[in-house]
Amino acid sequence: MLSLRSALNDQGISACPNGLLGLNPFYKSSPDARKCFGFTRLSQIIKALRWPKSFVALGDHPADDNQGWQNGPQGLAHDAVTWFFTREDAFLTIPITTDLQGLSSNHFDKRRSPIPLGNGATYSLASTEPGGADTDIIQIDHMAGFNHLGALTIQSLGDQGLGDESIIYIPVQAGDGGNPNNKPIIYALQSIAGQSITDHNWSAKISQPGDQGAWCAYDPVAKRLYTSDFYGAPGAPKDATIAEWGLFAGTSVDVYSVGTPFVRDEGNPAGQQMVLTFRGSMQLFEADGTPALLLRIQGGFITDNRHLYLVQDDGTGIVGFDLITARKQRTIPVDYKHIQGIWDKTYQEIEAACLFSNPPAPGMSGDIHVLLWENGAIGIGEDFWIKHYGVSDPNDRPFI
Repeated sequence: MLSLRSALNDQGISACPNGLLGLNPFYKSSPDARKCFGFTRLSQIIKALRWPKSFVALGDHPADDNQGWQNGPQGLAHDAVTWFFTREDAFLTIPITTDLQGLSSNHFDKRRSPIPLGNGATYSLASTEPGGADTDIIQIDHMAGFNHLGALTIQSLGDQGLGDESIIYIPVQAGDGGNPNNKPIIYALQSIAGQSITDHNWSAKISQPGDQGAWCAYDPVAKRLYTSDFYGAPGAPKDATIAEWGLFAGTSVDVYSVGTPFVRDEGNPAGQQMVLTFRGSMQLFEADGTPALLLRIQGGFITDNRHLYLVQDDGTGIVGFDLITARKQRTIPVDYKHIQGIWDKTYQEIEAACLFSNPPAPGMSGDIHVLLWENGAIGIGEDFWIKHYGVSDPNDRPFI
């Protein structure tokens, strides 16, 4: 087995005189931050320090599609049988076995719930069509006072007796048309795979200042929720170029513990409403240890190796950070027509990404799936892609 020394050397780290936790200043910042490390065994740590050698593009599906339900997409996640999408104004479910290319919005019109989020409803995912898929297509509109759902994330709880359960976390902003006095929140839904989604009115405010609420990502090892400022460089001069954005970039992500009636954390009693407790900001670094440059962070996800993959919509693509060392380890370039200057109209945006190795979905393959939207800002249309990337060496898949 690879030694710890060799694993660190592969990341350009020759020694850790202050201990393993000392490699990442966040874990030394407080006792609460130390609890966010997550790993308890050396074998886990050594495996987590390894990364795939590279990723390759595997094509797009759907590609250049233009259905009404695809306008304003913000996030995608999944369980074993269902895709979960967020648009700015709605939460959508689609069976994984459904071909997304050309999927008509008429399907959503039939199953558009009359009860929006924030009203304590239970929404059935059971198909009502004879011979239909195991789960159904539904649309649930945004809650009152909020009009921008961001890039969502999912926490698997396993089988709790009724089937495989999960908690779906959705960052929500007031957005255009919402109440400007509403601060960004995280909204949580309970899902039983292929059966139902229950809205318990679980929500909590994001406490940190800035342009919050664009994305969140759940750490399945440390059981923490990550998010950050969007880092849209609002202080940059109007003649700044993308190359100059680094002067205005962010360098950190925010870490929260989370409690719900189904996720007991930090001693929250069962039945208590959702609680988000800020545990600190983790500074991220480039591979050489200099501060990372984070710009236009649209989405992200965290793997079982505690690898944080962020969607950096400044022409970069997907950037992967090791949460043990906080250093950038991989960049997955995404081919798209990004903005050319801070104040130019955006043409295409990469909105979100998720991990799903070889999904049983028509036209899809690979491991990492990136949501791309052509937003119509320059009058060309509002088109939709999901771009697919896989490890170049299948033996590297355990190290994603």
